[in-house]
Amino acid sequence: MPRIILLTGFAPFGDERSTPSWEVASQLEGRKFNGLAVKSMRLPVNCRRASQAVIDAITTIAPAAVVGLGQAGGRPTLSLEKVAINIVQVSAMHHTFMTGWWSSPTDRRRATSMGPLLRVESSSTSAD
Repeated sequence: MPRIILLTGFAPFGDERSTPSWEVASQLEGRKFNGLAVKSMRLPVNCRRASQAVIDAITTIAPAAVVGLGQAGGRPTLSLEKVAINIVQVSAMHHTFMTGWWSSPTDRRRATSMGPLLRVESSSTSAD
């Protein structure tokens, strides 16, 4: 049995019909690369549920790697995220998607207590 790469993409936000992250992830489902098989997973647009879904998948599947795809509106090209900040702040516009985690649309919380507050990726890429 091949080792698994868990590839996540998001369900549509708001009135959108699709998201690029899920379009890519779903197209790669089941593909094999150098002995690794892609297992795609569509995440809900809700921080708490998405986080728990990924944790559950890691526990169940025990993937060799997890690759999370997202969407950065307005960017004309693919970009690699090199800085991760472990704080979630929800705007009033997005409050309905996050209901149940925050008491108000301006709350800020650590996304997880299991990781550092800030992580900077130091590996170099050809996109640098």
